Amino acid sequence: MPTYIAPAPSDVVAVFYDEFPLLLRNFWPTLYESVTGFFVGNLAAILIAVAFVHSRSVERAFFPIAVFINTIPILAIAPILVLIFGAGMTAKVVIAALICFFPTLVNMVRGLQAVSPQALELARILSASKSEIFWKMRLPSSLPFLFSALKIAATTCVIGAIVGEWIGANVGLGALIIESTFNFRSPLLYATVFVSSGLSVLLFASVSIAEKLGQMPKYRESFDWAVARAVAQLPVLSEYLLPLVKVGGVMLAQKGESAPIESHTAENAMRILGGHLRQMIPITLPGVVEERYLVVVDKVGATPPQYPRHEGTPAKKPL
Repeated sequence: MPTYIAPAPSDVVAVFYDEFPLLLRNFWPTLYESVTGFFVGNLAAILIAVAFVHSRSVERAFFPIAVFINTIPILAIAPILVLIFGAGMTAKVVIAALICFFPTLVNMVRGLQAVSPQALELARILSASKSEIFWKMRLPSSLPFLFSALKIAATTCVIGAIVGEWIGANVGLGALIIESTFNFRSPLLYATVFVSSGLSVLLFASVSIAEKLGQMPKYRESFDWAVARAVAQLPVLSEYLLPLVKVGGVMLAQKGESAPIESHTAENAMRILGGHLRQMIPITLPGVVEERYLVVVDKVGATPPQYPRHEGTPAKKPL
């Protein structure tokens, strides 16, 4: 195979040494465009998702527009954006933001709507305001969905920035890819592609680290009590609550009329997580006809370190 198609690995490695200043000089613009587009696109998606959840009329009016824009291939819309915003960095940022926008919008809407109707009903009965419902119920339930979308956006924003640089730019990794392709500098082409991949991995790792930091491991098995309303099935609640409770502590979950069935299905999860069902206490709430229970679970053993699993996994694959 000709070397201009598949250069020797040693030639690609040599490029990293010989052309490192060139690679670095083109790395920074692409990094700036990708990160800026990532924040702009995801912030816009989050704000619009919040508006959709709180206003059905806004969702019905604007969601079809978002779907329509998403159906346009990014390679088709990129030249239009370059014509509108010029050949500077603004067009690349807009392209990177646009390619991040739709997945985050859809996931965020799903996450904000993931709160069970029974939990919302109970919150309204207890006179919770819209802001309290949002901050204490909707937002926490949306975080697993949000971080899943952010991980996708962390890689696609780099694609958006590079596509924008293909259309009209003289700096950036995308421009360097075009230049090395037309000049048959295949070792430089492969090296640039590797750097682009490394940038995607770097941004993905940054989001993953932020997700892990949000779990606050210092709180693991440090509480006497962990209490939750009926915001998820009992096996899922157990996986999120029991790791927070110290041995000898208690998990308390408020559940509806399905509590006896859920307690039975959650026995395996409780056993794995170091919990043991003590009792279910029937309770009556003012203005609520359906049965309610307080599920009391004793923490009798340490929770294995692999729990809780990655956000979203307990709901998709309950123990």
